[in-house]
Amino acid sequence: MPGAFRLLSAFPVLLLLFSAVSCTGNAKIGAIDFPPTYIVEEKNRFAVVTRPYAVLLDQPSEQGVTVSHCRRGDVFAVTGSRFVESGDTRMLWVSLEGGWIPRGSVSLFSGRARAENAAAALVSSPVSGD
Repeated sequence: MPGAFRLLSAFPVLLLLFSAVSCTGNAKIGAIDFPPTYIVEEKNRFAVVTRPYAVLLDQPSEQGVTVSHCRRGDVFAVTGSRFVESGDTRMLWVSLEGGWIPRGSVSLFSGRARAENAAAALVSSPVSGD
């Protein structure tokens, strides 16, 4: 029984010691600089073009060269995405199988079947004033 009493009496001392060690300073995390590369894992992501007509560019920039055209309801596999800063604006671009397109021109889905169902519904609905 004396061993149990000694163990129980040591418990508050150990608790106090661990508390003191765990409360050492409040280290704050500063600003986190993310690399200007792809921002999100895009595996198994698909995009449906929502604009009546759109262009795919060779780079994520409005100064990019047109490499292809697409229409509302076209489905593409997503290969990446990137934020691009131009002056005071920051724009998200999505990399598709055929080139880059602004994020505002597509809707993203987690699988090809979902994207194709959304594309079918989009094509069958009347075009809004885009």
